[in-house]
Amino acid sequence: MNASLLSYNELIRQLSSAQADVAVFKSVGEIVRQGQLPDSPELLTHYLEIGRCYAANKSKSLQIKIYTSILDTLLDTICDHCIAVQWRQLCLDNCYRPLSILETLVISDQEKNHLQQQYYKLSALSHYFYQ
Repeated sequence: MNASLLSYNELIRQLSSAQADVAVFKSVGEIVRQGQLPDSPELLTHYLEIGRCYAANKSKSLQIKIYTSILDTLLDTICDHCIAVQWRQLCLDNCYRPLSILETLVISDQEKNHLQQQYYKLSALSHYFYQ
């Protein structure tokens, strides 16, 4: 069943009973990205938790990719003027979450450079869209 077609309560019921796998992670990520439930801030919390569960027990490089993907979803959402302002603001307010986890994961110079690029992207986009 496609998660984007589920009601919010059905989605929460599925998420609470199922292990976070890639299909659920991507489906909920799309709902977040499209701002389909702008009056349900709990959805964003669940998305971040699903991402954390999905990344658990993965290799460090895969964890970095997962948290970068979460950050990209949030950044893409804040840049989309077709999405409700309160949802975009909520996504902006939560960008620190994947960034703070990425900070704990990076060790090599290449990873540190990648993290700096993510901070730069957030800084540039947040100033451009919220002046």
